[in-house]
Amino acid sequence: MRCFPQRAIMAKQRGIALVTVLISIAIITGLVSNLAYQQFIQSRRAGVVLHREQAIMYLFAVESYAKILLNLDSLQSAADWYGPNEPWGRGIDNPFEGGNIKAAVIELDGRFNINNLRRLPTDEEINSGEQDINLRSVWHECFISLVGNFEDELPDAEAQELTEAVEDWLDADVNERSKGAEDSYYQSPTDLHGSYKPANHLLGDVQELALIRGFEELFAENKAPTLLRQLTALPSATTTININTATPEVLTCLEPEGKLTSDIAARIVAERELAPFEKLADLVNLLDKEHPMQKQVTKEDGGTTTETVSWSQLLPMDHLDVRSKFALLRAELSFGFSNLVAFSLMQRTADGSVRILRRSLNPT
Repeated sequence: MRCFPQRAIMAKQRGIALVTVLISIAIITGLVSNLAYQQFIQSRRAGVVLHREQAIMYLFAVESYAKILLNLDSLQSAADWYGPNEPWGRGIDNPFEGGNIKAAVIELDGRFNINNLRRLPTDEEINSGEQDINLRSVWHECFISLVGNFEDELPDAEAQELTEAVEDWLDADVNERSKGAEDSYYQSPTDLHGSYKPANHLLGDVQELALIRGFEELFAENKAPTLLRQLTALPSATTTININTATPEVLTCLEPEGKLTSDIAARIVAERELAPFEKLADLVNLLDKEHPMQKQVTKEDGGTTTETVSWSQLLPMDHLDVRSKFALLRAELSFGFSNLVAFSLMQRTADGSVRILRRSLNPT
């Protein structure tokens, strides 16, 4: 039997011990590193949650401030308008320790409310008087006129088709209008956008137009269509247009026959920037004075004569206002690890108080 020298045996044992120590150190180092990493993750997670909760509290504070501004504005003025002297129209850009907040109140009654197209009345409703026939026809014609002004942004569909497609999407039935779109279109196997059914309900957001036939082009990548900035989706199908805040494009659509031209709309905007219209009669007086309208009237003897007609007979006066009921607060806040964008839909009631209808928080 072969015997190893004692020295060789001891050297071999020391080598094994060294390897064992190194392995132990590696294991301990890995465990410590993992614990340190887990502790960092937990600490960072706790910091993110804490900063997010604090950021939300700041956003609630801004929301309360916006409600106060709108309430004071209601008490101090008989009319609403968006001007440099309006407190609610100035916006907020306020850095503070650890972060910054930017916010703006966006008035919505000056835009066209898509939900006003809820639907045109049926013959039964017309006969029973259950629907405001004039209201529906006003918004129908107004939307056709408005969309027609942006035909370059929607080259593949005509205004009548787009309008009826929206009305079919909003109404509660499945009866397709002559140029509209109902279940048969959206559930077609050839539909490139998938199979789904119309909402048959009010839109919750303008972005939902992307689901309606003909409007897909507006939401193409890298596009910022002007038409979308004329529209809103309010939680009511019976809203009015505020003439003090309406965009020029919306103003022109209020008289679908084209009598309220872009030049007249520009004159209205210039006049309200000097002082807002405190009542609808102020707008009518301005138009009657500077842009008198005439029409041909048939006399009893069969002849015709020209008579001056007031703009109050040309405009949908029952659907106009000088005050606003809806506004959108957009707030952007950065604080510590948290970056948020918040949207709050606000409604001002008849007594001037403001309530929150909808709120959304989105990380950026």
